Amino acid sequence: MAERYEELVDDSIAPEAGAGLIVLLHGLDHTHRLLLPLVRALRILAAAARRQDAHVFGVRVVAPYRGAEDVAGASDLSGTVAGYYAPLAALEPGLPIVTIGESLGAAIAEAWQRSEPRIVHQIRLDPLPAHLDVPLLDRILVAAAMLFEILSVSLRKAGLNLTRSADAVLTAQSAGSASRAERIEYGGRKMRPSHVRRSIREAWLIVKLALWKGPRLSQALGATTIVLAVEPPLAGWIHRSIVGPLMERLAECSARRCTSSRLLRARSGSHFNLAEMAAPYAAWEAAAALIPCLEPDRARRLRAFIEDRDAKASFFADYWAQAGGEAEHAPEEPVLLRAVG
Repeated sequence: MAERYEELVDDSIAPEAGAGLIVLLHGLDHTHRLLLPLVRALRILAAAARRQDAHVFGVRVVAPYRGAEDVAGASDLSGTVAGYYAPLAALEPGLPIVTIGESLGAAIAEAWQRSEPRIVHQIRLDPLPAHLDVPLLDRILVAAAMLFEILSVSLRKAGLNLTRSADAVLTAQSAGSASRAERIEYGGRKMRPSHVRRSIREAWLIVKLALWKGPRLSQALGATTIVLAVEPPLAGWIHRSIVGPLMERLAECSARRCTSSRLLRARSGSHFNLAEMAAPYAAWEAAAALIPCLEPDRARRLRAFIEDRDAKASFFADYWAQAGGEAEHAPEEPVLLRAVG
């Protein structure tokens, strides 16, 4: 198992008596690197909890490792769950599991929940409308966008990157040199054959989910939190007039029927990693989701911490201060478009 999975945190978050296992679920074409802001948020939250004598928030955070070779059989949701995610439950037997999924990870979490009763809560970071109640027209638009994605990704085999200009804009406006370096590294990885294979596989899965999905897998929306983040429109008429408004519409549709949701929009020039915007909200929800799974005294202390408004404000302030990194100006908090629950 060691060659397939990575533990993303150090012992400062995982004391002897852990409270839960948090699994980061990303798309087939991604690695966990874009989700690292979640790890930073969990570290800051664990430190804040210790200062408030709420030592009960100890979690282990893991994610699949994408090596040079794909896991055999991971060509659909069930194969992906069996090959990449289901074995993660064995890392901490008996602990409750909270999943934080982005991209196709939201659908993977639902498929995994059918066979893994230890999943007590799902947190979604992306508007994946194929697995939510979204109008048919929007599903068709998603399928069309994915077919274009398949064409775009296929052209990378010939060395042609249709999103080069958008990548350049995102890189230029990233907050700090570390963020820019990660964007540049990711741009290079997009051209690799293994990434092309996974990108095409993921796009086809989303097309199938959008057009031919049966009944919703999830039976309990109460066990799901939506934390969606959308980017401000980039330069260019197509993105300003079509792509940006469509993504915001899909995000609103995704959050509409969920009892606990946050819908965020980045301020121009601040955040260009959607997980970075959503991370503090997702970390706070993950901690709250573990409260019913703790023994009474630990649950009482963690609940008191979660319900403390000053503690929450201090945690968010610490996160945004650290998110600035080497940026000339620290990133601004995203605009909260919608909040429920």
